[in-house]
Amino acid sequence: MLLFIKEFTDMARQMLRDCQYDLMELEQCKDCYRMSNEKSDKYWFCKPCRPNHQLVYAKQKGFPYWPAKVIRVENELYTHFTGKTYVRLE
Repeated sequence: MLLFIKEFTDMARQMLRDCQYDLMELEQCKDCYRMSNEKSDKYWFCKPCRPNHQLVYAKQKGFPYWPAKVIRVENELYTHFTGKTYVRLE
């Protein structure tokens, strides 16, 4: 019984983290969030958002420079990278 409760608790925590991440994405750009989940065509990433995002070539450790949208600028740039799959970076 105790094992079942722990597994249920772990699933609930993961669900909460996913919801918090989705809410953060929605706050930053509703258009990007909607288009990344709908993926109505293969060029969904190229469609403009309101407000428009700057397009850059960004680099993540271990990967080459890659096209990305600048979503937020604070001390660092927060970007979404282009590609066939939308990968969540945590």
